[in-house]
Amino acid sequence: MRCEQVKEFLSAYLDRQLVLEEREAIATHLQICTECSNMLMDFRYFDALLSRLPRVAPDVSLRQKIFSSALPNQLVIVLSDRQQGIYLVDTQHDTSLQLDSSNARGPIL
Repeated sequence: MRCEQVKEFLSAYLDRQLVLEEREAIATHLQICTECSNMLMDFRYFDALLSRLPRVAPDVSLRQKIFSSALPNQLVIVLSDRQQGIYLVDTQHDTSLQLDSSNARGPIL
């Protein structure tokens, strides 16, 4: 596996969202590639930092602000103690759809 491929799937690798063959190929590459191994260490470091941040529960007005300011079909990331994820917001119909990252190929940034 080449660096470009590994970098594309590194986030999914860290989140254990890859099939066994992909995980093994990336693990093999990481054993010989310092650049990709360093990038994985950076990802783990940032995950650790983010996990230390306090979870906040936004009030109801946040939803109204999102729907009033978002463009049609805009991606919105929600992080709270009750609900988190990536959503596709349709402001024209006042609806949202949570995107399932397990169906995605590669990292969601």
